[in-house]
Amino acid sequence: MKQPVFTMNEFLEVANKQNEELKQQCYLSDGVIVLNVGAEYFVELKRTNTKAKILNWVHHLSGKSWMTKELLRRFIELSCQANRLKPWGEI
Repeated sequence: MKQPVFTMNEFLEVANKQNEELKQQCYLSDGVIVLNVGAEYFVELKRTNTKAKILNWVHHLSGKSWMTKELLRRFIELSCQANRLKPWGEI
C-alpha cells in the first residue's frame, strides 16, 4: 500500500493547524488552565506550581477518555511555562 506523499508546505500547514487546535483546547485564562474538549475542565494554576503536582495531574488526566497524548503534552508545557518550570530534568 502506497503512503501519501506530502510536500513540506503541506506538512507544515497540517502541523500548524493541529497546533492551533491544541491552543484552543488547552489555554490559560485568569489563573486557570482550561481544557476544552467537548466540555470545559478547569485546573487552577496554583495546583500545577511544582513538577510533582503536574505529574499528579498527568496521572489523573491520562485516565480521561477524551485525553490525547498531544493534549497532555500541551497541558504539561503550558503548566511549566506559566509556573516558570522546565518541562525536563528532575522533579
